[in-house]
Amino acid sequence: MNKRVSLFSLLFLISVGIFISGCRMDPNEEFIQGSWYYLDPHLEQMTSEAQLEVFWTFDRGAYEYYACCFVKMQQTGRYAFIRSEGDSLYIEMFNPNGDTRAEPVEMKIVINREAGTIKIPGSGELTRTMP
Repeated sequence: MNKRVSLFSLLFLISVGIFISGCRMDPNEEFIQGSWYYLDPHLEQMTSEAQLEVFWTFDRGAYEYYACCFVKMQQTGRYAFIRSEGDSLYIEMFNPNGDTRAEPVEMKIVINREAGTIKIPGSGELTRTMP
């Protein structure tokens, strides 16, 4: 009976290890988790606009976006990992709530690990504000 319990325990531990390793997040997706901020105080000296602020938050399949002062936008929704290539991450954003169209959109995020920043289309390099 003791050998049977040991074999069962071993098989259980192996299956748990396989399950956990299959659930690991891609390193690029893991890097973007948290809140990010971008500020452009000059907007190339456009007189009608004082600044552009952009906020992004990624939280394990959910995202939140807010932009202010040039074009005010706010949006929340879900995202799914598509692929990762080098320092680029591709996600599909879907189920949006807020100021946007409803169909899914693919977005490329460029990661600069040395600077600790990410680049998202429509803004400059965002810096992390919260892990």
